[in-house]
Amino acid sequence: MPTTIVLRHITKIFETPSEAEQPASESAISNIVNALRIGSDASARTPGHLPEELGRQRAVDDVSLTVYPGETLGILGPSGCGKTTLLRIVAGLLRPTRGEVLYDGQPLEDIPPAERGIGMVFQNYALYPHLPSVDNIGFFLKLRKREQEIPQRVREISRLMRIDLKPLLSRKPPTLSGGEQQRVAIARCLARDPRVFLFDEPFSNLDAKLRTDTRVELKRLLQRYRITTIYVTHDQTEAIALADRIAIMREGRLVQIGTFEQLYNAPVNAFVAGFFGKPAMNLFPGFAHHGTWEGATFSYGPIRSDLNEDTPLILGVRPEHFVLDNTGNITAIVELIEPIYGERIQLVYTRIGSHRAILRLPLRHHVQIGEQLRLSIATDQVHLFDQESGKRLA
Repeated sequence: MPTTIVLRHITKIFETPSEAEQPASESAISNIVNALRIGSDASARTPGHLPEELGRQRAVDDVSLTVYPGETLGILGPSGCGKTTLLRIVAGLLRPTRGEVLYDGQPLEDIPPAERGIGMVFQNYALYPHLPSVDNIGFFLKLRKREQEIPQRVREISRLMRIDLKPLLSRKPPTLSGGEQQRVAIARCLARDPRVFLFDEPFSNLDAKLRTDTRVELKRLLQRYRITTIYVTHDQTEAIALADRIAIMREGRLVQIGTFEQLYNAPVNAFVAGFFGKPAMNLFPGFAHHGTWEGATFSYGPIRSDLNEDTPLILGVRPEHFVLDNTGNITAIVELIEPIYGERIQLVYTRIGSHRAILRLPLRHHVQIGEQLRLSIATDQVHLFDQESGKRLA
């Protein structure tokens, strides 16, 4: 049965800011491996068990969530929002200042490292540079005295990934390309029959084409195994392609969690609206006035009639919800045009008064830089946010 992961009120406070910036290193992994090898309690050896004193940086702030059995949960957010720290806590590499992590209802710290069944791929892949790839892939099996299973595992993984790993097996990581190291790292995870997959931006060192190819390979593996997976990334394309649900973090807090449609169509606040989506939602400050929204250069209405007069509001409009309309009350000046031929659309970067806005228009509409466009907004396709709190108004 796939594992259920539950996080309850996870908070992590670092004593110094530099401590939070340190990546999961090979020495950290070696400490865990040593604990596995001698079968001892890792509590004194893993880097997660550090003196916990009230410090300067709250990297994770009261995060609670559930990752359901067989689900792939993407954790998305800007750099420094705490997503990697949270993943390291789920992996047992860091101990939270407060809160607990449960695997199938059992506290993670009560599960011996050898029985946790975690397969993790780091941003830098964390392969042992002095070992050939075959030994990196089969390292867990060697620890368990099951070396005879390695050739069969390599064949099975090659078949599932649709990649021939044989040319890589005798080579050491420093002689491999980024894409080859990434494949070896994923193969190492698969070789140990994990209960949980944890990925920390595994494609960040790959070029665009290789990222697309390996994303397809990984998606195939996740669908085949249905292992509970947490995937940390700052790339929305990856999160949308791989995850069943996406959790958005900001400044250590979980802001919203849901499917792509839920996040895109019903963002809980202006931050999610302005962050999620490629391109993101256009946001215009204004205020309520006689049942309409009034901005600096245009108005929209009707809106909710129960809002107090002059209430500060943010009007949110997705790029695809602007409409070319000769009778529209919005005037936009074209500053840049970005055609996307595969989708037969163009992103038109404009200036509306003092604010910049992005339009998503069909390629058949011929626009030019410097052109003045008249626009309206598709009916019932706006979002209103409280300007002070940022919260979405229903």
